Amino acid sequence: MNKQNVKSNYIWNAVGSCCNAASTVVLLLITTRVVGEFFGGLLTIALALAQQMLTISSFETGTYYVTDGNNKVDLSTHLSAKLLLVLVSVIVAVAVSSMQYDFYKATCVIIVCIYKIFDGLSALFFSILQKNDRLDIAGKSMTYRTIAVVMTTFISQFVCKSLGISDKTNFLISVIAMAVASVVFIFTYELHFVKKYAKLFFSLKIKNIFSLIIDCAPMFLGTFILTYICNQPKYVIDKMFSEEVQNSFGIIFIPSSVICMLGFFVYKPLLVPMTENFTNGEIGRFVKTTLRITLIILGITVLCITGAYLLGIPVLNFVYHIDLSAYKTALCIGISGGGMYAISMLLYNILSIMRKQKIMLVAYIVSFLISLAITKPMTKVYNVNGATFSYLLVNFILTIMLSFIVFVFIKKKKHK
Repeated sequence: MNKQNVKSNYIWNAVGSCCNAASTVVLLLITTRVVGEFFGGLLTIALALAQQMLTISSFETGTYYVTDGNNKVDLSTHLSAKLLLVLVSVIVAVAVSSMQYDFYKATCVIIVCIYKIFDGLSALFFSILQKNDRLDIAGKSMTYRTIAVVMTTFISQFVCKSLGISDKTNFLISVIAMAVASVVFIFTYELHFVKKYAKLFFSLKIKNIFSLIIDCAPMFLGTFILTYICNQPKYVIDKMFSEEVQNSFGIIFIPSSVICMLGFFVYKPLLVPMTENFTNGEIGRFVKTTLRITLIILGITVLCITGAYLLGIPVLNFVYHIDLSAYKTALCIGISGGGMYAISMLLYNILSIMRKQKIMLVAYIVSFLISLAITKPMTKVYNVNGATFSYLLVNFILTIMLSFIVFVFIKKKKHK
């Protein structure tokens, strides 16, 4: 990989990741300002459930593909598995939403889920481009698709508002437009470039498809649990409070999500070289890269906490045009939790490189059980502050456990 490619990959991956992270901010901003706080809260919980469905459609096959140094599984098997997973995700989204909500809310949530579910296919396309040293194209695609989705949503809501269409109908039309824009972009622009670097055809070897799914199952369960832990406060708030409170929580939770995405673009371009380092036994370089990324994430977190404490609430009040003064503590706690979450995701990818998914799953299950045990009681007693603190505590415990597992296996690798 030449220096020019490295620079281009880093720049476009950073731009794409930042745009993707900012999309939630902007979509929530547009909806809150144009349609109202109620629908901002509805969008918040819909995106949380959609992110959960994305873990099913993704199933971490993209991560497996990138870190498969020996090309154990062919691309046709990945594509067939992906289509199956997308179908399963849609079925689960319909079932879960229909059981929990009234017809209107369920319909909106299902459409937002479909918008995110196809990101699972996009993630595989992203991995194909990354493995062919074209992370710059993947980054551009992520950037352009995010812009297309945001602009389509804004135009849809603005036009409906101008025509005097009810807010309820306006919001429904806007989420349909959002989903259509994203899916069309994936099957046109993204697919066009992926075809230049890979021959896309499907495998009918059922045994190979299910073998891949079984291999990825520990990684999927880890991501599913981690996403659930991240969204657990929103699920609890959805059951205990109004959509307006959910909207406020979604807004103060945004900086936490941004840190997670910033961490992602810091380490994502390094997964392939880190895989090569580990495979070739260059453990010193592997450890050094891991520590450097961890310090960068911690530095970003500290800077964000400082900025949030000094200016966070006034800025959010101005941007979203609602009073969030009561949530200053929750904002800072949530950012701390986001930093822990970002580090835990780094460690997750490291253990994926090591192919230690099964032992990693133990840490996720323990954290999941802790989350189930403490989030609801803490939210009942301390409201939104309790929800954010439970998020921080669970991610801190998870990070400690994963760090210990990584340390043990690196030590073993060094002594071989």
